[in-house]
Amino acid sequence: IISVLMFLPYVLLKRRTELKTTFRTLLKPVILISVVATSSYLIILYVMQIAPISKIVAVREASVVFGAIAGYILLKEHFSKVRLIGVLLVMLGIILVKI
Repeated sequence: IISVLMFLPYVLLKRRTELKTTFRTLLKPVILISVVATSSYLIILYVMQIAPISKIVAVREASVVFGAIAGYILLKEHFSKVRLIGVLLVMLGIILVKI
C-alpha cells in the first residue's frame, strides 16, 4: 500500500495514458493475481498460528522451486547449474524438515 501511494502521483501525472491502457487490457488478470496473492498471504499467516513455523517456512520456500521450473517450462528460461543446485538444495531442505 505504501509503495502504491508513493508512486501514484508519478503515474497519474506522467503515465496516465499508459495506466488507462493497462487497466483496459489487463484488469481481469490484475484482479485475479491480487486476490490469489492476498489469499496466499492470509493462508500463510493462518497456518503459522497452528503449525510449527520451521516447517512452514521450509515448505513455503518450495515456491522458489516451482517458480524456477515454471520459468524453464513456460518461459523457456535458461536453467543454469547454479539454479539447478539451488533448486536441489531447497528440495533437500524440505525433505530434511519433513523427517
